[in-house]
Amino acid sequence: MSKAAELAALIGSQTALSNRNLIINGEFQCWQRGVSQTSAGYGSVDRFQMSNSTSTFTTTQQAFTAGHTNVPNNPKYYLRCVVSSGGAAGNYVFMSQAIEGVQTGAGQTVTLSFYAKASSALKVGISYQQIFGTSGSSTVSVNGVAKTLSTSWARYTVTTTLPSISSKTIGTASDSLRLLLWFDSGSTYNTNSGSIGNQSGTFEFSNIQLEIGEQATPFEHRSFGDELAACQRYFETIRFVAGTVYPAVTNQFGSGGQIVQAYKVTKRTTPTVSIDDTSWYKYNVYNGSNGAVTISAYAANEDYGGVSHGDLGASSVHWFYGNSGTTTHSADAEL
Repeated sequence: MSKAAELAALIGSQTALSNRNLIINGEFQCWQRGVSQTSAGYGSVDRFQMSNSTSTFTTTQQAFTAGHTNVPNNPKYYLRCVVSSGGAAGNYVFMSQAIEGVQTGAGQTVTLSFYAKASSALKVGISYQQIFGTSGSSTVSVNGVAKTLSTSWARYTVTTTLPSISSKTIGTASDSLRLLLWFDSGSTYNTNSGSIGNQSGTFEFSNIQLEIGEQATPFEHRSFGDELAACQRYFETIRFVAGTVYPAVTNQFGSGGQIVQAYKVTKRTTPTVSIDDTSWYKYNVYNGSNGAVTISAYAANEDYGGVSHGDLGASSVHWFYGNSGTTTHSADAEL
């Protein structure tokens, strides 16, 4: 084996040279919210946010055939985004990921690598934003670069020097480096998108990696468990099963009992919580009464935080959900 091959093998293994990839879920293993979306925001694949103006899109999870050789090391899933352009100057569709900490890569060279293909010779634009957070300096945008995709799977690399953040003010919360992948862009956004223009068609991506340095190294695979835990710092689903009895604890905010379902990992910040089925009810074993489900976030740390439920009317009671099936609570701490 040549020295170059030995180095590539070493870099690609779980060694001290691991943790190179700044992108979370670049292998598209985790889809906590669902396997498709057509609306802007976080709606399907973990850690990737969709944005659009007038142009429409459908993002879906796709499965590779077992044993395939399209992308090295046989990843299980890839992302597909079907775009229909509105065709106007102000229309766009892009996918992005915010990397925690605006200082990430600042004043340094970074290299993005990814596998992709398209339904025709479509272009993808690659750009960055340095976002300084609450009460911080104004966002700095890095001009976009375009890559033309093949109709077969291929690897693409883009090397960029990010601006220094010297003299900038980092805000009190939510500062980040944001990677943007543009699929459709009218002339209004030429500078940001690398002038890819208005485009309609199908884009597919696998094994996205962003690393500090001028060279693209082999994609760093992380186990599903490690990737899921990294995603859950920003978003987590918590499921409750009908008919299950959950013990209450003393209410931290009142005189009655309270349910706290602990987070699996510490959140980036105290999250926003929601419930997908508000027809479920709580049952107070102590006095035999039912009541509406009310929830709130309780701290950010899995040691004592979680999704909490309000005053159950008495201390030292039990509580369970009614109706059938399961219900899902979401704890959202995304950037």
